[in-house]
Amino acid sequence: MQYTGDVDRWREQMKAAMPAWLNFDLGLMYRDFGRRGFIANDREVAAMHELLGRPPRPYEDYVRRQAAEWTVGRLA
Repeated sequence: MQYTGDVDRWREQMKAAMPAWLNFDLGLMYRDFGRRGFIANDREVAAMHELLGRPPRPYEDYVRRQAAEWTVGRLA
């Protein structure tokens, strides 16, 4: 995943929608995503594996599982 765009412009547009501290923090986060992408390196994946007690799963798997759970919830 790669983020592009003008972070300062986004922050300005979002000023009224969130507290200043959140606007600042999200601006930092989005700048970093734009600079290095949103891909974990091997060390980060290993740390997540240890934290979770299982390998991290792809986002697509998470979405499929959540959609299935929400569908079952609606039918119950």
